[in-house]
Amino acid sequence: MKRKLEELYSIVKDGRRESGSWLKVAEAVNRRLEVSYHVDHIRRLVRCAPRPERFTIITCSSPFSRTEGANVDQSGSEAATRRDRDFGHLQRAQDLFERSDFGSAEKEARKIYERADRADNHELQAEAAVWLQRISYEQGDYLGAENRFDLSVIAIKRRIPGLEEKDPEDAAAEIVQSVKSRSQLALLSKNDPIAHIFMQALHYRRKISLERVAYWDQEAFAAEAEAGLADSLEVDMQLGVPDGQIGHDKRLQAVLRITNRQKDAAKRLFHESREMFSVNSLGAAYLDRDWGFFHWNDGNTRAARKRLLQAAEQLSGHLADPRALGSTFHIRSRVELQDRKVLEALRYGLAANAVHPYGFVMMGLVKLVREYKLEKEFLQIIREFWKFGKEPFKSVSGLMERLAYNDQAKAYTKMRDNLEQLRRAVYQESS
Repeated sequence: MKRKLEELYSIVKDGRRESGSWLKVAEAVNRRLEVSYHVDHIRRLVRCAPRPERFTIITCSSPFSRTEGANVDQSGSEAATRRDRDFGHLQRAQDLFERSDFGSAEKEARKIYERADRADNHELQAEAAVWLQRISYEQGDYLGAENRFDLSVIAIKRRIPGLEEKDPEDAAAEIVQSVKSRSQLALLSKNDPIAHIFMQALHYRRKISLERVAYWDQEAFAAEAEAGLADSLEVDMQLGVPDGQIGHDKRLQAVLRITNRQKDAAKRLFHESREMFSVNSLGAAYLDRDWGFFHWNDGNTRAARKRLLQAAEQLSGHLADPRALGSTFHIRSRVELQDRKVLEALRYGLAANAVHPYGFVMMGLVKLVREYKLEKEFLQIIREFWKFGKEPFKSVSGLMERLAYNDQAKAYTKMRDNLEQLRRAVYQESS
């Protein structure tokens, strides 16, 4: 079993297809198929397994080459130890991130970044910077995410001759243009691991521009989002990323088309991206959520509820993604408000914040409470939250317990902390 799981890790890192369940992943290992299932998605599935402790090999297997055999000199052994230690911190950061423990995840990622900086390990430093960028992005700290994008580019450009003296913005633009040119002299190639780290950093930057337009109504960022998403798709195709990532590129372009009222273009991009996601995969769940966003903007609240329910069932179930569930329930809140069901909108907004009280998810509910003067109802629904017998709170409690490895006390504590963070925002109290 250990050998197969280690083999799974290597297959997953280099895969080409996305798989939607642990069973499919296991079958892929047995058949030695390539699957593009990122390790954090596998970790979600493992956490939902009846006996997740059987699969802990996934959380500690290192992608770095290990030194084998008895005849190893001391320096080689020390280097291997350092690699394992650094990877252990990065894996811990990922695990904490998965459970939305952003503060602890940041501390782990920062340790790696600082250690890699001292060791001049630019690839590891860039990867740690991307995790720091992602942590800022998920908390709605767009400025922090931009600064950490710069940190990742600074590390990456140290690997590329001729870019060392350029500022991060110019260096990133030059890398993108060189890859788009399809030249043999492109600054990054599909076989360079740091190319995919750079693309991850670029993706989160593009998602910030899209969120500003789609969820904050900041139309000034529309042109930036349009150009950025087009660049991401073209560069991803040149670098030969897995089909699943191309599907996400097209899915995000579709969301931008929705904000521009280009319904036919959005539908076409959704259908194209759907072909690149397997059933029950994270990409398919995101697509259901985004279809809900489409129908809400189109005024079809019945269709929107259906799609959002499908997304929520998967995101609170085997996929266990609290961040995406938060945005799903946020959109559902807007759908209910569109039908003038203000208290239902409040309930779904509260459920969204119970799992992810950040960014537009939090500010959407704060605006709802203040605009409709729901302070009294807000406190009443918070008190009802702990009864758990009714949706959407039942899904929320099940997900949070799963993320806490079935420790109900920890799950309740996390939700209480999230709701307290929300309450302070509603009443404009300092922490």
